Amino acid sequence: MWPVEKDLKSADQEADAQLAAGTVVVRGRGVATVTATGPNSTIGRMAALLDTGPQVTPLQRRLRGLSRLLAAIVAILCVAVGVIGLTRGEPLELMVVTAISLAVAAVPESLPTVITLSLALGARRMAAHHAIVRQLPAVEALGSVSVIATDKTGTITEGRMVVRRVWTPQGEAVISGTGYGLDGEVIRDEGVVRASDATDLSALLHAAALGGDWERRPRCPASRLIP
Repeated sequence: MWPVEKDLKSADQEADAQLAAGTVVVRGRGVATVTATGPNSTIGRMAALLDTGPQVTPLQRRLRGLSRLLAAIVAILCVAVGVIGLTRGEPLELMVVTAISLAVAAVPESLPTVITLSLALGARRMAAHHAIVRQLPAVEALGSVSVIATDKTGTITEGRMVVRRVWTPQGEAVISGTGYGLDGEVIRDEGVVRASDATDLSALLHAAALGGDWERRPRCPASRLIP
């Protein structure tokens, strides 16, 4: 992130000179006036965009569709039974009670229990693999996932990222080792390379070092290629 110059000289530049909460001043002085707080501020609006609320799982969507389908079928059957009974000369009170009884009997009362038991069994199987699920619907949601996009090169387990492969127009290089240890090497064509042997890798890592926070550079195996 690069510093941005703010200079309030006229009313036309007022929008360009606004600051967001948490802004760090790197040079100069000024007096700021608070114009918005909470959800009306820039950070508040960003937080509102991230707060999507509770999500509906695929199982819940299918259950809603099944409930609507059953309700429609039951309503049609009740009306059909009532009409057929009235055309045959049955009393109106009897047909109303029959239709209501048919509607109550058609409701699957044990369906929630069966679904809860199924999800509980799934949570138990996941717990056997040391995966704790806080909410039962999450079990079915995980089962519906086809692709998981995550970084498993140490970011999750150790809180750090490790570069394993580097590509340049001249070819590919593999970086061995773990974390910031000095036991790793930069390997290309099954041989260890140095800065003088791979100018393309040296230039690429030099640009990466200039474009990021490289406080641990002396302890990184790849830093050997950086001039």
